[in-house]
Amino acid sequence: MDPEMGMTPIDADVSADDRHISGSTTAVVCRYVERIAGADSVAEMLDLAGEDRTLEEITSLSGWSSYSQACALFEAARDVTGDPDVGLRIGEELLRQHSGTEVAALLRSLGSTGELLRNVAATGSKYSTVTRLDAARVDDWSATVTAEAIDRFARHRLLCDFTAGVLSQASVLFGMEPAVVEEVDCQTRGAERCVYEVRWEPATSTDGDLARHTEHVEAQLAALTERFESLQEMATEMVSATDVETLLGHIARRAGLAVRAPGHILAVRMPGEADLRIHANGISVDDQAQIAETLLQQDLDAVGNGVLAVEVTSARHHYGRLAALYPGGTGFFVQERRLLSAFASQAAAALDTATAMQEVSRRNDTARALLALAAELADITSGDDAASRIAAAVPDVIDCDAAAVFHWDLDTETLTMRASVGLDDSVVSMLRGGSLRAGDTPVLGRFLAGGSPFVLDENHEDPVFRELLTVSEQVAAAIVPIYASGEFFGVVTAGVRTDPERLSADDHSMERLAGLAAHGASALRNARLLDQLSHRALHDPLTGVPNRTLLRDRLNHALAQARRTHGSVGVLVVDLDGFKQVNDTHGHATGDSVIITQAQRLRTVLRPGDTVARMGGDEFAVVVPDLADAAACDTVATKLLNELHRPITIEGHTFTVSASIGAVAGSGHDSYDTLLKRADFAMYDAKRAGRNTHAVSEQEDPATTIMPSPEMTAP
Repeated sequence: MDPEMGMTPIDADVSADDRHISGSTTAVVCRYVERIAGADSVAEMLDLAGEDRTLEEITSLSGWSSYSQACALFEAARDVTGDPDVGLRIGEELLRQHSGTEVAALLRSLGSTGELLRNVAATGSKYSTVTRLDAARVDDWSATVTAEAIDRFARHRLLCDFTAGVLSQASVLFGMEPAVVEEVDCQTRGAERCVYEVRWEPATSTDGDLARHTEHVEAQLAALTERFESLQEMATEMVSATDVETLLGHIARRAGLAVRAPGHILAVRMPGEADLRIHANGISVDDQAQIAETLLQQDLDAVGNGVLAVEVTSARHHYGRLAALYPGGTGFFVQERRLLSAFASQAAAALDTATAMQEVSRRNDTARALLALAAELADITSGDDAASRIAAAVPDVIDCDAAAVFHWDLDTETLTMRASVGLDDSVVSMLRGGSLRAGDTPVLGRFLAGGSPFVLDENHEDPVFRELLTVSEQVAAAIVPIYASGEFFGVVTAGVRTDPERLSADDHSMERLAGLAAHGASALRNARLLDQLSHRALHDPLTGVPNRTLLRDRLNHALAQARRTHGSVGVLVVDLDGFKQVNDTHGHATGDSVIITQAQRLRTVLRPGDTVARMGGDEFAVVVPDLADAAACDTVATKLLNELHRPITIEGHTFTVSASIGAVAGSGHDSYDTLLKRADFAMYDAKRAGRNTHAVSEQEDPATTIMPSPEMTAP
């Protein structure tokens, strides 16, 4: 250890195997050195640091290093790069190089730079267990953050710089320039703790700001995709385990990818077993049994701040608990509990499958079907895809003539059929055309409250489900709900056209169908997460209409179609008149209500194939494909003006907010930017003409034609 770098670093009895600095940090050290000095310098750095671990071990995102190992690595990085400020540079690099990972997504989920720094204690624990960070003060655009080494450790100068570098990037996560960080006190200079003053500036509406926002949306998508792929990999690994003990080892090891922590422990009892099975990482063998027993006995709400524990349970069996542990009572984010719960649910589903396979090992066809389904679900791309694969697998695990998967839609609160096998086309068309709400049938209400599987026949109490049985031309059906982390995703059914006893002839048939549903739950949940994030990336969060990104895609698609058909495309820019006065007079909440109302009105006037997008503030854009001619732009604009001009009543206040509209009819030879610019110019012509009117930019002439419109009633 370089004596000039700080105080006495660490007690001699601290083992090099201790888990102090996360793999996220050591990985970025190696990648930074490789980028700055080349791959050969990485090998030189590891040699200087006295490392006996492989590069893969050091850069593993789920791995950890001791404090002495990490300090030696930072010093070696300084020496091979010749940069005395390498700690600062690596800190600045940390969030940039990991912007597409689940760690950055987790930090970004806190909502703002200030909120991230306010939670800096929990945030810092993702990277180090030997440094205590605290937010002494957080204002709108500045904060004071302190850092101090815990007992037996001492701050290192390079790690002080590293902390400053990381803090500078907190604002970058939220689309702003790097924060200015000044270390006004430092433990390595004899102060009681390191004190950092952090200042950042609000983002402005510039092209650069939009580009950063786009990058962050893409990073969020990349993070969710990476987590999705990680869950797929975990699912494939878990279902490929040849025995329960191997599977438990996979679960304990993979828990570090779900929630990063220095220690993880899995304590379960398998069905029919009295002995507790324990698997752990980062926890002394001597301590594992006591920690496991305490974990199982305590109420989950009563565990300490340094323990995040979740149930490993399925609809079939409660196996035990899985926990992530931090020393010193470090807390966890709410999102981490969700991630660990999701992983534990997937683990429980895998355990369901493993135990079912042991119980019915003589049924090789069933085992092969479940394994095949797990492999197929590893590369699903949508909820419909997952439903189709689940339905196709049902006849392989239970004796039936037909199968179907019904999906619960959270937005509409309806149950609809998404996939089926063995049903006539006419029956499929009939079932797909209808939907069920919770109030329509008591069975659906029970499923939403956590109901159990059952066999449906002509004597069942629920008339709606009996009718479904008749419509599908079946005499009986096994109905199994699909749950993930306690959330209802739908049902999977297996029906027979003759001999209802076929469904109960095998004592394990319902269990196998429940195991299949458990596998499908993870895939459906992941597909829903991807769909939700993709929707958020392409739609305005206030109104739900497309944003600029989706508008560009829709308009480019319409122009491509126009090139093929030699048709026209209408583009209109709509700017609300007097909206600022509404905001100033009635407040931003009322202003938001006006924006939402006007967005809904625009959609009601347009055709299903047309697009209305929010450009920002009180400005919208409309794309009308297959436009008959330039005159049709005038017709569309007039309809929009008339609809927008109608009075609005919000919280007892009635006022009228009109609009100024610029319109242009383009051909397939025009571009997105050209048409938007011409429509925007026309909109300003309409503004200058007195507002509450529209102007049409002619195709051949850049001049615009002003069209009269009804007078606007002042707000």
